[in-house]
Amino acid sequence: MVVNYRIPHPQIADTIYASVGDTIFIKNPSNVTEVRYTIDGNDPSEESQLYGSGLIIESEMVLKSRCYINDGRGSSIFTSMIFIK
Repeated sequence: MVVNYRIPHPQIADTIYASVGDTIFIKNPSNVTEVRYTIDGNDPSEESQLYGSGLIIESEMVLKSRCYINDGRGSSIFTSMIFIK
């Protein structure tokens, strides 16, 4: 029997104003998922950077993040716009 369910997306604000050198954090909503992300505007895949413990802001960016479970299924993509204040 196959059970289909929604994989929760990463939790982070959709708009962030930060200073260069600030650290922003992505919350992983589940202990059975891993967060993958990109900062170049491309959609994250299973091969994208694995989120660890904070991202240091160096410039304005489009941060896209997605949760994956071990069978390769992913959540919806969440987009955050990072602006320098």
